[in-house]
Amino acid sequence: EIRRKFAGSLVVEQHWASATLHGVRALAPAGGLLKNMRTVDQVRSLILWLIVPNWPALLAGFIKDAAGRIPSGEPFEAAKELLATIARLPVQGRAAFRDVVAEECGDTELLRDVLLAAARALA
Repeated sequence: EIRRKFAGSLVVEQHWASATLHGVRALAPAGGLLKNMRTVDQVRSLILWLIVPNWPALLAGFIKDAAGRIPSGEPFEAAKELLATIARLPVQGRAAFRDVVAEECGDTELLRDVLLAAARALA
């Protein structure tokens, strides 16, 4: 619903990416396994950060340059740190992450139009 309300506003999306970056850094400092992130409530914010920013729009301009370098920028950093945080979840945290997606994001439209698009943009 929020995407329809602010459709076409890349500035708003950049603010969402900035909020995601700050949230990820506060929740999961860099390095090591996130041993304490095991419950549904603890990983729910990661799902929110995957859904709310319009990652396809934010990352559309991030293409490797002629030298093969990946560009920097807050949306790109937010996406990179979010994925690294999800990858660092312990087994129980990954199970909780999967359960939240299955139980709370099981709507076909949400999965197809938002989560799948976000996953493709982040890949």
